[in-house]
Amino acid sequence: EFLTEDNPATVSLDWDTQIYHEYALGYQVNVTDWLSLGIRGKLLFGIVDLTTDAFEMQLYTDPNNNTVYFREDVALYFSLPRKFQLVDNTMNAQGPFGLADFYHNPGFGVDLAASFRIGERFNVTAAVNDLGRIRWKENNMKLTGRLSEDGAYYEAGALAFSGIDAGHLKLFFTDEEYRNAV
Repeated sequence: EFLTEDNPATVSLDWDTQIYHEYALGYQVNVTDWLSLGIRGKLLFGIVDLTTDAFEMQLYTDPNNNTVYFREDVALYFSLPRKFQLVDNTMNAQGPFGLADFYHNPGFGVDLAASFRIGERFNVTAAVNDLGRIRWKENNMKLTGRLSEDGAYYEAGALAFSGIDAGHLKLFFTDEEYRNAV
């Protein structure tokens, strides 16, 4: 039996990654002898954003007849410095990278801080960092995956495989209509 110990086997990812650069300017003021406040404004430029809305794949073996079922739900969002295209199963950037590619997707952020002096030797500081956002508007792409809801191996929302029938194999190689349906 296949996958009996961890049946079903599930892969689930939650991904939220950004690469950006920032230019910042800050200011600090001593309000009293024991309290100081600071603020830092930041100009942000997003380079890469990769976020998953859904990424789950599941492989299940029916213990009664050993049919293997595959289910998946994938939704990935990208923002990259350049547009990419698929040519002959290879991802290619459209044109060379230049310095201007790293100044798309602008944003703004702010950091806030307060420092309290307690006696001569102790300080307590509280800070809120990275308030703000980047507007990911350049070279956005969405990649989704969902099984087609038809064909000989589709069953109950999943790709189902219980073996190859010799008749189906012959039809696959000789009948173009059958091959397109699978």
